[in-house]
Amino acid sequence: VLLLYLQGHMFFGSADRIAKTLVTATTGLHTEQVKYCILSFARVIFIDSTAAKQVKASVDKAVRNGCKVLFCRMNEQVFDELWVARAITSPDGSMRHLLQARGIVIQDAAQGDLMDTHPSIESPMGRQHSLPRRLTTAFVPLGSGAHDAFDTETDALDYCNDLLVDEFCYNWEGVDSCMLSYRRACKMGARLSESDFEAMNGLQQGTMKELVEGGYLQSHPRLAHYTPLPKSGEGWSLYFIMRGAVVQLHTLSGEELVVSDGGKLHAEVKGYSGRGGKRFDCRLTPGHVAGKVSFVLGEKGIVDKDVIPSLQVSSRIAGYTELWELTSEKWRALHDQRPDLYGRLEQMLLRQLADERQHTYLTE
Repeated sequence: VLLLYLQGHMFFGSADRIAKTLVTATTGLHTEQVKYCILSFARVIFIDSTAAKQVKASVDKAVRNGCKVLFCRMNEQVFDELWVARAITSPDGSMRHLLQARGIVIQDAAQGDLMDTHPSIESPMGRQHSLPRRLTTAFVPLGSGAHDAFDTETDALDYCNDLLVDEFCYNWEGVDSCMLSYRRACKMGARLSESDFEAMNGLQQGTMKELVEGGYLQSHPRLAHYTPLPKSGEGWSLYFIMRGAVVQLHTLSGEELVVSDGGKLHAEVKGYSGRGGKRFDCRLTPGHVAGKVSFVLGEKGIVDKDVIPSLQVSSRIAGYTELWELTSEKWRALHDQRPDLYGRLEQMLLRQLADERQHTYLTE
């Protein structure tokens, strides 16, 4: 996956350089390894119609070379021009939701793809143009699964990751049954069973049943999207994710928030909608445990609470999130009453923390 960040005003000359860069990136050495190229327009303030057409031509050439090009972090004007040039034909569900929230009517391409040549017709974003603009946004049907436009880089990377994982990790015989269950949980929003959770985390079979029957775990079966994770105790909690997902968010300080200043000093980096003053850290899917760092360190061990990410229910993976909560009070009781179960969970936490640290090495 190749991620390219663009910036500034895009017109014929600058788009030509971008087109050459895109062609080089997707047709140069080792291009057999580049299957997806993501273009981030977070710092692109404006693009004219000729530049959008050049981008479209470059996208078509990249596709012929076996590389799919994806778009993300576009402001309204940039999205409008790229859509009119047909560089964008299939935004993902989150992007379409944003469009509909702005009062834009969305139709499937099969239902209508009308052009109106009246010089004063409004574009999908509601501005007046002298060029022909479509009466409604006619996209490839959402159910096709083939998307090319996203709200953020994270969404685009998740999409690419999903396709690559399917192709290289699950397209062969002999995959562990717990991993197939995990894939169904991520792809179709199914619930991960306790036995599959145990297999994924190296826990002895029956551990979850003993924890539940012993009253150590609190059930949260239907948590709605965007809601903060509940806290049943006075201290920190661990959350065992069985369905849906949990996101870790870092709240930005005033110094970290970058606002648009007419393109003079700062570039508009919020993209199409922004994250409401929060930066996305990661998404934890079924089989993962959320809240490990704060739970292990406790109040006395945390140097700065502001660096601890907040946890909330993700709007992806499933229609709601289901999890088990282990409070710090129950954790202490477990240590005193069931040291065998305590030891198993302790080993699981060590493995997950080590695995996450391993992945940070890969990105450094």
